[in-house]
Amino acid sequence: MNGVADTPRFTLAIVLVAVVALGLVPRDHQRDRGAAALAHRDVTRTPSAYSPDGMRILTTTLTYAARVWNAKTGRLELVLGGHTDQMTAGVWSPDGTQIATGSADRTAKIWDAASGRLLFDFAGFPDSVDVVTYSPDAALLATTSMGELRIYDARTGRLRCQTAGVDAVFSPDSRMVIMLSIEGPAFGSGVEPRRCTNRHRRR
Repeated sequence: MNGVADTPRFTLAIVLVAVVALGLVPRDHQRDRGAAALAHRDVTRTPSAYSPDGMRILTTTLTYAARVWNAKTGRLELVLGGHTDQMTAGVWSPDGTQIATGSADRTAKIWDAASGRLLFDFAGFPDSVDVVTYSPDAALLATTSMGELRIYDARTGRLRCQTAGVDAVFSPDSRMVIMLSIEGPAFGSGVEPRRCTNRHRRR
């Protein structure tokens, strides 16, 4: 880890190519023959992600900040700074109004996707936050850190669930969540604060 962090910075250009045949770019962008280059002066950490409307791109880097770019022009729109260690995860909410990030600084954060304003700062994780994922209705955010799974209310920041787990998979209607742990999947519905461990049943 330190070996990567100590390497000299270099410019990494992420070139977005509209591959019409594969449908990798929204239809609105397929008519744009030019490709936008996002010029980073540091190393991108996690896969880049399009916003739900396909108009913007989220990238995270080793320099503790996430960036939001215009997908058509490549113009930098937002810098989400506030983490104090390497970025480990970044994701858009399904409705495009929020961005969630995770970091090796043992925190996860939720940002306003329009202004870049920090909405919620979640701390006290046992290690780096490696997974951040939203429920389909964008109401819940699941995070994992060293085998600990937490689910937060993305609208209020309230902790809804804390239990053992390495990932969470939400049902399409967001009413059911599959909590994946090293011991096997556990199922729970209507996640409530401090009760998710008692409410789920093992298969």
